[in-house]
Amino acid sequence: IDINYPKINLGAKFEYGTKTTKQYGKIPSLLSIGLRYDVLQWLRINAGCSNYFNSSSFISTTNGANNITQISLGLDFVLKNTFDFSISGLFQKGNYTTSSGGIIIEFPFESYKISGGLGVRLSPKFKANLGLLFEPTSINLNVNSTTNGVNGNCIYQYENRYIGAVGLVYTL
Repeated sequence: IDINYPKINLGAKFEYGTKTTKQYGKIPSLLSIGLRYDVLQWLRINAGCSNYFNSSSFISTTNGANNITQISLGLDFVLKNTFDFSISGLFQKGNYTTSSGGIIIEFPFESYKISGGLGVRLSPKFKANLGLLFEPTSINLNVNSTTNGVNGNCIYQYENRYIGAVGLVYTL
């Protein structure tokens, strides 16, 4: 669904869950809703929410509900259609859990991300983009094994990830 008014754009989509291999069961269903409001000619506010859910998928949460929620908020600044700058934030919470052959892999997370982008129009048909993502939180990956009656636990942790991207856009 895409509803577009002069200053407001509202979009929503739903994707049904998908069966995969026996090992992983199903990919969860997804419901996403987004809103953009043009405050001024050069300033836009973006907000969105996505929820992954499916009771028989391989994704579950510690409170028993099978879902993962993402909430985002962003600002876009556009100057004379030649230069734009954006900054946004994302909050995500959930718990991935799967098991096979006596091994349980659990990936609980509460994640915060901050991203920024810069775009410069090089000509009427070409635009260069630069993006940076920073994730200031840590995530633990717990692997519990009860294979052959032996219990084991391995924890993997990372902190402060940076991801960058450069792109060129050509408009037909």
